[in-house]
Amino acid sequence: MQRSAAHAGTRYRLLGVIAIVLVIAAAALGTGRDKPLIEVAHTAPPMATAAGTARDKGLIAPTPAPGTVSAQAPAASVRAAPSGELRGADVHVAHNVLSARLHALEERLAASPDADQRMALLAAFKRAVLAAPEAAAAASLADYLASGRDVDTGLPFVVGEDGMMASVPSLRTAVLDLLPATDLPRAAELAREVLQQRRSQAEFALGLRNLAWNDFEGDQRPELAARFNDLLNTDDWRRDPGNAYLEAFDIAVALGDRGAFAAVGAVLDAAPSNPAGQALSRAALVALDRMVIRDPTLLVAAYRDDPALFATATDARASLLARLDLGIAEQRAVLVDYLGRADHGSDELAYFAELFPNANAIHGDWLVTAQEVTPSIEERRALDRGTVTGIDAVLATAPTATVRTVLTAVRERLVALEQDAVLGQAAPISGPPAVYERQFPAVPHAP
Repeated sequence: MQRSAAHAGTRYRLLGVIAIVLVIAAAALGTGRDKPLIEVAHTAPPMATAAGTARDKGLIAPTPAPGTVSAQAPAASVRAAPSGELRGADVHVAHNVLSARLHALEERLAASPDADQRMALLAAFKRAVLAAPEAAAAASLADYLASGRDVDTGLPFVVGEDGMMASVPSLRTAVLDLLPATDLPRAAELAREVLQQRRSQAEFALGLRNLAWNDFEGDQRPELAARFNDLLNTDDWRRDPGNAYLEAFDIAVALGDRGAFAAVGAVLDAAPSNPAGQALSRAALVALDRMVIRDPTLLVAAYRDDPALFATATDARASLLARLDLGIAEQRAVLVDYLGRADHGSDELAYFAELFPNANAIHGDWLVTAQEVTPSIEERRALDRGTVTGIDAVLATAPTATVRTVLTAVRERLVALEQDAVLGQAAPISGPPAVYERQFPAVPHAP
């Protein structure tokens, strides 16, 4: 997933949540504190309403209806519509042809030393599956999964547009990726088998995705949450997480509830400082941050339960709390309490002051949920002006010295930036966002 970088402005130098995670990794490696990177905000279209609905950009609503995980099925538009009614014999023939092609593909993938050629072989097979009668395609894919056969592709696990895979590490994962486009209910049935077998991180991640894509009424939500916890609690995977494991944290964003928030927060708190731990920290913070963007009350509730949350990841804590809004009473109370606590170091509070108000996020392709949308320049300026108003209201209540010091520093920065913008001396807010590639740290051992 390639992204180009653009940059304008001063405050607005390289702000973003991913850099915060990179800061965590950099600190462990002794490279020092970096500036954050990315400026994007989130909106999401409505939930799906029926199985088989064409999948679009909007998969998860910011505040899903109670007991639902909003998701949509893969795009029906990617399939070639068969002309006329197909007889049973035609479906049988197509089934046999695709099954034979699958077995031939195994041999060709195993024999090909070139990654580009393997990608081309998989792309050709995908086209054949999507052009075939759905019943035949689904039967062929299901038969292959039942056979237990597989061959490695030597390719990474990379999520593409709308949660469909751009690259897969094995032929079985390619089959799991395509199955929902042929028979969505069957994909859910086979997802349960895959989740039970736990053959690999990549298969488990796609099993979670296929199950989530079937949850139109929320009846599968408890099962999805339980299976996500299974992922987090599989010790050998957590010690050696591959890209698929890290991408599967998007399930927590899809769930968007306090249980998922607490589970991912525990991962952030417990992540070791080795490379695998840095990857876990990054994936966990990305998920937590996106959850707070969608529903800040998750962070408010977690802070009320434990004001010392994320004590081992103080930059992450500062970044998340900088998401809160002084204009909302319950969020203002949390911010004032956080800034007034004596156990927060000066570095953490200084970092908070650099970020607040944090309207940053990240662009990327996610396993289940929707892509974030960049706020306009005027929206960012309005947020800053509203924050200044909120700061003035807090300062008028004679807060503690620490609260006053931090908020005064934020106010001075925001006022200066607005003045620069008015005078044309600097691009207001961020101008075009600085958008970077959303890649987790390289963890080569597990797919």
